[in-house]
Amino acid sequence: MHVVMVVTVLNIYMTTGYETVIWPAALCATAATFGIALGAFLRIRNKEEKSLSLGYFISGIVGGVTEPALYGIGLKYKKPLIALMIGGAVGGLYVGLTLANGAEILIHEGLDTVGLNGQGFELYVKEGDKVRKGQKLIRFNKKLLAEKGLDATTVFLLTNSDEYPDAKFETGMKAEAGNTVVLKF
Repeated sequence: MHVVMVVTVLNIYMTTGYETVIWPAALCATAATFGIALGAFLRIRNKEEKSLSLGYFISGIVGGVTEPALYGIGLKYKKPLIALMIGGAVGGLYVGLTLANGAEILIHEGLDTVGLNGQGFELYVKEGDKVRKGQKLIRFNKKLLAEKGLDATTVFLLTNSDEYPDAKFETGMKAEAGNTVVLKF
């Protein structure tokens, strides 16, 4: 992670005591980047390039170093880099939700599910729709995620958390639609 980002995150931690946007975004970007290294390792036939891809993957897993995968695989083969950028854009636009009080909630269904390109997901609302308490927003096929080896954990982020210092997420629980409080102000 770049020094400026680390300083920014530390500043947010020191000011608010928590940080809910940069770390999750950086984690997802890093995981996706070393994911292209793993994909290259599994697909490349040339032994030398295969071993390099494995090294890129290990550097991502162990140290979060993404540059070898970006430059050694992304720029060289281009398709993994294009897929990474498209996946990042789709993931970033997936579900941005603004509450009546101005709080902006980002909801991401499942971990590392962007690669499914919408397969197994059904949206009940579109951008600009007003939603009411209890209204369905999205449905996903939990069985499909399990078959693909993906985690079905739902992530909620308060993207403008600096405006809501007293906001508190209820975490680590199994939620029941219509009954579970996820965020308190």
